[in-house]
Amino acid sequence: MPFGLSTCPSTFQRFINTVFRDLVVQGIVLPYMDDIVILAKNESEAIERLKKKVLQVSSLTGYFRKFIPAYSVIAKPLSDLLRKDTPFNFDVKQKASFDELKRLLCQKPVLGIYRQNCETEIHTDASMDGLAAVLLQRSPDDNSLHPIYYMSRKTSETEIKYTSYELEVLAIIEALKKFKVYILGMPFKIITDCNAFTKTMSLPRANGQVERINRTIIPVLSKMSEDDPTKWFKHVPSLQEVLNSTFQRSINTTPFELLFGTQINNKTDLRIQQLIDEQLQLEFNENRELLRKAAKTQILKVQNENKKSYNLRRKSPYLHSVKDLVAIKKTQQGPGQKLCNKFIGPYKITQVKPNDTYNVEKCGNFDGPTKTSTCAEYLKPWPNK
Repeated sequence: MPFGLSTCPSTFQRFINTVFRDLVVQGIVLPYMDDIVILAKNESEAIERLKKKVLQVSSLTGYFRKFIPAYSVIAKPLSDLLRKDTPFNFDVKQKASFDELKRLLCQKPVLGIYRQNCETEIHTDASMDGLAAVLLQRSPDDNSLHPIYYMSRKTSETEIKYTSYELEVLAIIEALKKFKVYILGMPFKIITDCNAFTKTMSLPRANGQVERINRTIIPVLSKMSEDDPTKWFKHVPSLQEVLNSTFQRSINTTPFELLFGTQINNKTDLRIQQLIDEQLQLEFNENRELLRKAAKTQILKVQNENKKSYNLRRKSPYLHSVKDLVAIKKTQQGPGQKLCNKFIGPYKITQVKPNDTYNVEKCGNFDGPTKTSTCAEYLKPWPNK
């Protein structure tokens, strides 16, 4: 101020006019000293105008969301203001969200360029506010993981009620959907901080579909790797290609054709280029739908045949009564127990439940659950009954 404190009012007013010049020209605000008048007919009109501004900010930052980790969680306080029948209250949380988004947008992008042959990982996390994931690849330059793509979204009103385990699983599912084009057909790791995830290597019945295909894969791999069994993994890609191109009676076609709508093509086959034509693309989609409908019908037919064949050999269960002594079948086999007794006991039946199910209690001192519930299929009378 060239003339001292006497020019403070005019200097301050000039500064305020400079800051709000664009809004003054648009007729939105009218500043006078430290008071700013928002020009509107009523409070509702002013609130609607503020909501439009929040929507503009959300749209602008959302365009760069792939550069911002956990974007949906950070922007949740702002996006909640745009909901219908929600009071507009721009409080401390909203201000912190706005400032954090501005700070992140001002930083340099740290995303790397996707490379097909690099080690790939997907890191996921979830909370009641939202789901987030990041696609990472290990750079050959510095042998460090660099982010390639950030993904995040808010949880719905239904998903908020999920347990932490279910939210973590949902985050993995959403990440696989989002990063599908990057990870399809290549090995990758999924990293999560959920301690509830455990392996079931000693419990084959946990995934019957996997165990069924392993009955085919393991014998073939053992023959293909006779020279060096430790290098069995080198034969997996070629075996996978053969299995996917083999006719399956249960679906009445090959797995590859069922998924993609065409026969598998090797590296020298150029038929895939013919699918670029628009008319062929339409026929491709129609044929795939027909194949899937036919596969569904064939699966149901085979299931009914298998059901009839299984029921022919099935016997009626032995009926037990309360206080009967029985032996129960071990359903979990730990390491080194493959040749041990399959039944343990004695157990005393304490309750007869519907559908041939019984509650039993341990009698004696031996390894096994104290109390459990099991079906008649896993029971047999105790020899010393």
